[in-house]
This record gives sequence, structure tokens and C-alpha cells, in this order.
Amino acid sequence: MPVAPVKAPASSASIRAKCRTSACVRRAPRAVTLVQARVAGIVEHLDVRAPLTAVKQGQALLTLLAPDWTAAQEEYLSLRRSHTQGLDELRAAARQRLSLLGMSEGQIHSVEQSGRAQTRITLAAPRDGVVGELAVREGASVMAGAPLLRINGLDTVWINAAIPEAQAGRVVSASSVNAQVPAFPGERFAGKIESLLPDIDMATRTQTARIVLNNPGHRLAPGMFAQLEIDGSKDQANGVLVPTDAVIATGTRNVIIVDDGSGHFRAQEVRTGDESGGKTQILEGIKEGETAVLSGQFLIDSEASLTGTLARLQGGTEQHDSTGAPAEPHGDQATSAHELHLAQGTITRIDGDQWTIATDAIASLDMGAMTMTFVCPQRVPAANIRPGQRVSFSFFRNAGGDFEIDKITVLAPASATPAPAKAGGGKP
Repeated sequence: MPVAPVKAPASSASIRAKCRTSACVRRAPRAVTLVQARVAGIVEHLDVRAPLTAVKQGQALLTLLAPDWTAAQEEYLSLRRSHTQGLDELRAAARQRLSLLGMSEGQIHSVEQSGRAQTRITLAAPRDGVVGELAVREGASVMAGAPLLRINGLDTVWINAAIPEAQAGRVVSASSVNAQVPAFPGERFAGKIESLLPDIDMATRTQTARIVLNNPGHRLAPGMFAQLEIDGSKDQANGVLVPTDAVIATGTRNVIIVDDGSGHFRAQEVRTGDESGGKTQILEGIKEGETAVLSGQFLIDSEASLTGTLARLQGGTEQHDSTGAPAEPHGDQATSAHELHLAQGTITRIDGDQWTIATDAIASLDMGAMTMTFVCPQRVPAANIRPGQRVSFSFFRNAGGDFEIDKITVLAPASATPAPAKAGGGKP
């Protein structure tokens, strides 16, 4: 049963384009803290023994035996115990040295309270995060400045999103971003574009957008796959909007089937702009108030050519029945969308609707004289036509690929020419 096409009017409104892409979560390189040995020493004990271990700020990481630390503490304590005048600056310098050697304010205060130098120093985590690299083991000797651990912070994460070149103009730095990950369905993680890297990948034709996402609870883990929705620029596109389903992309152009009213339709080529939220901006082609067909644009079989269908729509006005489905063509309407060819010839055989005609040369087909078989439908008046008659006719190639006669007329036979009189035929 035919189904009436779904239609919608073109309206004047504004849209803000969005860009959708996907990428993987990665650690933020800026949120990395390196834990180093400020003096030479020996790793006596490791509290963190494996990479990717989560740590909290102030948590013990390892214990070092460092003679240089012990000597610096003894020097500071000796100056504190001395009652000699004028040593205040020396005491302050000795205390500052302990800080420069890596002792925390709490550790220095503990030394001051106890009055004894600590032979072992415990290094604590400077921030929350995970141990990205563990460069030492228990018993290892380390030099001053040697890296011991690297801690990656997870308060924020990065996403390097590949923006297609065709959409790169829609996004700008500081554009808002919403990310969704399969691990937390229904949740959105907010962020923004920190920068658009000034380089286009020659192979993928994409531009990289560096996105910074907030990571509450440290739930976003590096390597997670994220679907991104990026807000476009603040400039809104104003113009005529139609549902995106109404736009037919043929590869070389965009076409909309427009309902002109009273069951008449036409194929209108349009120039499109931005698309967002199921709406497409039409820059040129249709006006506000015109009605576009959303579904049921073509009731054709799977082998029909879209280009051919549009050509038939443009070749003549298509009639529709009360349900909106195309009505069967009648008479001249059946051939209004086909290219007609004119020919003359002599009928050699009539077998039902199969007519054999010896045609003269057909210029429109660049064909010489030959004998061809045509289909002559019942709608063509041909009751008085017989084999042997010379005819003039028009024909076209029908949907089945056969040459079909459109109109045919019998040509009158050439009039007889009177015989010339014989010279000297009479008696003198």
C-alpha cells in the first residue's frame, strides 16, 4: 500500500554547528612531578614497589641513607646549641641548606625538636597521582640529582582529538567539550579546547585539538575511549533551515524534493551550509515557507538510478494520487521524460505488439539504415497500418530497454508521373 511522503516546511532560524569525533584519554604531561635525590645516598626501603601504584600527597615513597644529610643536620644543630653572638645569619643559612637538600619543613622542625640528626630520610609524595615510573630498587646507590620516581597527576587528563579538515573551521580555542566514555554510560565529563595545533596531518587531513578534561574522582584512566561533542564557534549561522533527512547528496550536488502543492513535486538543487541537531542550513536554492519532502522521495526499486530519477522529475511534472504516491502515467505523459527519436521506414512485419521496420538512417542515434524491431503499445492508433506501407514515426527507449513507438503515421505514396509523349509519333 503506498505511503504518503513525510514533509516539513523550510524555516528561518539560526544554528550553532557542533563537531563530533572520538579519541583516547591520555595523561596530562603538565601534571607530572619528578622525585629526585638531592644528595648521594642508598635506598634502604621502598614503600612503593611497582609502577602505576596510586599515591596520596604526603604518603611515604622510600627511605634513604644519606651521609650528606646527616652532616648538614649536625652542623645546623651545632649552631643552634652555640651561644656565641652574631651567629644568627649562619643558623639561618644552615637551616636553608637543609631545605635545599630536600628536607621538608616538617622534617626540619622534627630535628629541631629532638635535637638529634636523623640518619635516615623518608621521601614523601608531593601530590596525588599514580607512579608513572619507578627508577630504583632497594639497596641501590643513587647520585645527587638522580630521578627516583615520576608521579603523574590525574586531576585533569588530555585528549588529542583529530578534527577533520572540513570541520576545523567550526571549532576555536576555548570551545567547550563534552566527553562520554563507555565505562560510565550517561555521564558527561566537561572540558575545553586548550589549543588547536597549527598543523594538518597530510595522511588523514585532520587537525589536532588539544582538549583538557576535568577528572573528578580520578575515574578517567589513560587509554579510555571517549566520544566527544565540541561546541562550534560563538557565531551562529542564520538562514533557511530544513531537516537534514530532506537533503539528498548525489556526490556532485545536493538536491531537495520540493512539494509545489496539488501533488506536484520538483527536484531543486541547493547549496548547503552548516548542519547541527538534525537541521541543515540552506544557503541557496529554496526559500522560507517552501515544503521539503523528508521520506518517500522516490518510490523506485533498488536498481533505479538516482540521477535518472531526478532527471525524470525535472523533465516533467509528476502526478500523485490521493495517498501521495506517484500515479501511473497516461498517453503523452508516459514519454514526457524520455528522449524521442524521429525516423521513417517501411513496415516489413507485424507480430502482435512486435513491429519490424526497415528504417532509413536515424540522425539522432547516429545510425545508418537498418531493419529494427519496435514495441507498439495498444495506446498508439495503428488500426489501418499494414506491412509494406511506408511510415513516419517517433520512438524512445522504455524502462525495459526496448525501443517503443510513441506515434506513427502512414506516408502517402508518391503520385504517378505521366509518361512523356514519343517524339514523331504522329503521321505527317
